[in-house]
Amino acid sequence: MNAYGLNLECNVIGGLLLWPEEFGAQVFARLHEDDFEEELLSEIFAAARKAMRGKHDINAAELMARLNGEQKVVAYRCCESVISKSNYLGMVETLAQDSSRRKIKKQVVELAMGEDYDLLPKLRKIVETEAAKANGAKYKDQMAVEAVKFLEEINRPPDPAERIWTGFPKIDQTTGGLRKKTLSYVGARPSTGKTAFALNVLANQIPTKNRCVFFTLEMSTGQLFERLLADRLNIHYGKINSKNLSDKERADMYKALNQIVERDNIRVLDDIYTVEEMEHAIASIKPQLVLVDFIQCVRTVQRFPVRRQEIDYISGEFKRMAKRYNCHIMVLSQISRAGKEAPRMSDLKESGALEQDGDYIFMLHRPYVLLKTDGADPKTAEIMLDKNKYGNTGVIDMWFKGEFQRFTEVRAC
Repeated sequence: MNAYGLNLECNVIGGLLLWPEEFGAQVFARLHEDDFEEELLSEIFAAARKAMRGKHDINAAELMARLNGEQKVVAYRCCESVISKSNYLGMVETLAQDSSRRKIKKQVVELAMGEDYDLLPKLRKIVETEAAKANGAKYKDQMAVEAVKFLEEINRPPDPAERIWTGFPKIDQTTGGLRKKTLSYVGARPSTGKTAFALNVLANQIPTKNRCVFFTLEMSTGQLFERLLADRLNIHYGKINSKNLSDKERADMYKALNQIVERDNIRVLDDIYTVEEMEHAIASIKPQLVLVDFIQCVRTVQRFPVRRQEIDYISGEFKRMAKRYNCHIMVLSQISRAGKEAPRMSDLKESGALEQDGDYIFMLHRPYVLLKTDGADPKTAEIMLDKNKYGNTGVIDMWFKGEFQRFTEVRAC
């Protein structure tokens, strides 16, 4: 073995012994004992693998204690030879590739020295076999990294900052908080209060540190703030709409709006209509929560023969963006059925992809919207958590105070 190869193998062994907790799983997923030409280094690697089997928290001192006298002497020299922690995994990959090339050369030489003249198919098989091993090792390496992350996550105390809390106690209790990297849909008939519900969720984020973006494709920013302030200040929405406000109410609205602007964690965008533009805004703002009102108004620069396929594509893009930008995306949707019973997630309009892509699906229902002449109470509402990938579903009784554009949960007696 040349000096470079020996030094590379020493560095890999040294790094493994120095940082077993950090790199052990990845190294063992990528390398095997026969990847080391130096016999003693191969023995140390095998001993380390045996010591760490089934353990992810073994430290360097414990690992050294498992080696015999001669192995310890060489192991200490290897630890002293390590130059950089930052490039350690790069050295592991280089050793794996060097070993693969060495094995191919050995097999080719053995093949050439033999008496078989049909060399080409066998040469191809040798190369394909080594390539398959390398690719398989990379996937195994990725799985090992993810497994370590999972073990660390389940042993870590829950962090409320990692979830989005809607501010509705029963909803938050049922969902455990909306996870980041997930997508939710809120479906309802027109005039049920989809936008009001989304604004209530948005308003509950104002005191937090969560950055939020609200894409409004149907209303202007001004119209949205009218509803938001009616809820926060208990000012009748009809008075705001007719501009019949007292001096105190105007001053309160100005002060509340100024506080929202100063906190600088809320963005309302009313001039973006394509999913591509939305992604650009999300990439720039880096929000924790995104709200879209509503998906049937969203467009794309891509071309599709039918609108259903376009909605399928847009829904898939929202799912991808939630994962890529580590946020929760809540999308409002119309429903397709005109019946008088409470809607289900299968009623989400124009696309079966919505119920498939949504990690959470909420269906908002107010009987009064359909039964205005039958004595239905305009305040009675319910929200059904019809899909929850991470826990329970169920129906939560609500009150809707239209004059303040506000939903509240009904308290148990």
